[in-house]
Amino acid sequence: MTSSYLLKLTGLSILIFTLSLSCLRAQNIRGTVWDENHNGLSYATVRLLHPDSIFVAGVCTDSVGHYQIKASYTGNYLLGISSIGFKTKFIPVHVLQDEVRLEPVVLDVEAVRLGEVMVNASSFIRQKDHVLIIPEKTQVRHSASGYDLLYRLMIPEVEVDRINGKVSAIGGETTLYIDGRKADAREIRNLNPKDVEKIEYYDVPTGKYMNDISAINFVMKQHESGGYVSFNADQKIGYLSGDYNVVAKLSKKSMDYTLFAGYSQREYSKLTDDRQEAFVFTDRVVRRQSTLLDDRVKNNSQYAQLNISNKQDKRLLSGKLSLVHSDSPDNYNRRSLLYDGDKENIESFSNVSQSGWKPNLELYGHWDVTDKQYLETTVVGSYTHNQYRYSYQENDYTVLTDNQEDMYELYAILNYGIQFKHRNALTIQGFHFHTVSSIDYRIGNIPWQHFWEKE
Repeated sequence: MTSSYLLKLTGLSILIFTLSLSCLRAQNIRGTVWDENHNGLSYATVRLLHPDSIFVAGVCTDSVGHYQIKASYTGNYLLGISSIGFKTKFIPVHVLQDEVRLEPVVLDVEAVRLGEVMVNASSFIRQKDHVLIIPEKTQVRHSASGYDLLYRLMIPEVEVDRINGKVSAIGGETTLYIDGRKADAREIRNLNPKDVEKIEYYDVPTGKYMNDISAINFVMKQHESGGYVSFNADQKIGYLSGDYNVVAKLSKKSMDYTLFAGYSQREYSKLTDDRQEAFVFTDRVVRRQSTLLDDRVKNNSQYAQLNISNKQDKRLLSGKLSLVHSDSPDNYNRRSLLYDGDKENIESFSNVSQSGWKPNLELYGHWDVTDKQYLETTVVGSYTHNQYRYSYQENDYTVLTDNQEDMYELYAILNYGIQFKHRNALTIQGFHFHTVSSIDYRIGNIPWQHFWEKE
C-alpha cells in the first residue's frame, strides 16, 4: 500500500510540475500591422500589457509591418499598437498555445479636420529605430524649458510632469539626453527651447539606449557665435519658499560654454498634525494619540554647474563640472502624547540637523568611426560629504545620533555599435562601477564603518 501510494504521489507531482512548466514557457504572438491602404506599416510600436495595463514587453514592426512578441505565460492580455500619425488601437488577446497568430491590424490615420483644413502630424517623422520630431515655432515660442517643450509636442503615450521634472511612457520613466549625453533634471529645466533643433524619441530603444525603457534625445543647434543670459524665479506667497536660477551660455564656432547656478530655500512652521498611532509588538499592541504643538522646517540648497562641449561632424566631446550644497539646520517638532491607560499627557521633542556637499565631474565622448560604426564613452567621478545629527526625548528616554559620511563614486561606460545590412545592428557595452563609503559614528558603540563595492 505504501509503495503504491508513493508511486501515485510521484506521478501526480510530475504531472503538476509538467503543467507548471507549460504555463511558464514563453508564448509567441505574431501578427501584421497595416495602414488604411493595407500596406505594411514599418516600425510601429507594439506593446503587450496585462489586462490592468501593466507593461509586459514591447517590440517594433519590421520594414513590412510584421511583429513577434513573447508572452511570459498563458492567459489574457492587451495588445497596444501605435504609430506616429495614426490612432492607437488596443486588442484583447487570449493566449492558450505556444504560438498565437493574429489577424492583420489596420491603423487609422489620425487627423483633425477644421472646416476645410486638414491638420496632420507632419512634424513627426518615423525613422528606422526612432521617431524624429521637429518642433514648430509656436511650440517653441510658448515654452520656457525643455519640459515645457516636450509637454507641448504631445508625443503619443508620453506623459510630462513639468512641475516635478519627470517624463514617462508606458512601462516606466523615460531617460532624457542632450546630444546623446544623459542629462539631469536641472539641465532639462534650464534648457532654452530656441536652441533645440530636433528631438529623437526612442519608444523601443536599441543600440546605445538599449538599457532604457524609453529615451528622448534633444539635438541642439550649432551656433557660430553668440550667447544669452536668462533668469527664472519661483516664489511662494504666504511663507518663505523660493527657487531662483540663472543660466548663461556662450557659443563660439564648435565650442559651447554653459553655466548654471541656483539657490532655493524653504522655511515654515505652525503646522497642524493630529495622529492616532498603533505600535504592534509580539505580545501586545500599544496605542497613542499624538498632537503637534510646535515645529519648524528649514532648509536651503545651492548649486553651480559648468558644461563645456566641442561638436564636430564626426565626434562630440563634453565635460560637466558641478557642485551642490544643501543644509537643513535645527529642524524640530514638539508633540503632546497620550498612551492608552495613561491619564496625563506627556511631551516629546525631536531635533534634526543635516548638511552635505557634493562635487561631480563627468566626461563624455562620441566618435563616428565609420558611417556604420560608433564608439562612445562616459566617465563620472564624485565625492559626497554628509553630516547628520538627530535627537529625540520623551520623559527620561533619550536617543542621540551624530554621523558623518564620506562617499567616493566612480563609474565608466564604453559602448561600441555597428550597423549591418537589412537594418540589423550589434551593440557591445562594457562598464565598471566603484563605490567607497566611510561612516563615522560619533555617538554609540560602533566607532566607524567602511564599505567598498564594485561591479
